[in-house]
Amino acid sequence: MACRRLYAAISDLDRRIARTAGISVSDLQCLNLLEAGPVTPRDIAGALELTSGAVTGLIDRLEAKGLVERRPNPKDRRSVVVAGTPHLFASIGPQYRRVATALRAFEDGLGDQAPLAATHLEAAAAAYALAASAIENDGASD
Repeated sequence: MACRRLYAAISDLDRRIARTAGISVSDLQCLNLLEAGPVTPRDIAGALELTSGAVTGLIDRLEAKGLVERRPNPKDRRSVVVAGTPHLFASIGPQYRRVATALRAFEDGLGDQAPLAATHLEAAAAAYALAASAIENDGASD
């Protein structure tokens, strides 16, 4: 049950951040992919399981809001990468900094139990990933 409550809280957070930014949760998922730097539309399609046409529409929407920009791909002149803009980080960044501050306070409150809690969260994440992989491989829901 704790994992379900955590997932529900994270989903609620995503919905609220998306709503304040005037975008959909799918759009926010795309923006989260840009945290580590620019990505290709193909990377977005793969991560979000979208068609190339859907990704084009998603990028167009985010570009119109000034949240992303298309840039030439430095590794392949025939393609582009999608990068976050300063407006993206100025508008959504503070929301995530607030979350990071709350999580640091939570972790600090755990004291010497923090590594054990992290181990349990990693194990839960691995269990979810294993179940997802099994579903993907055989379509079973057991």
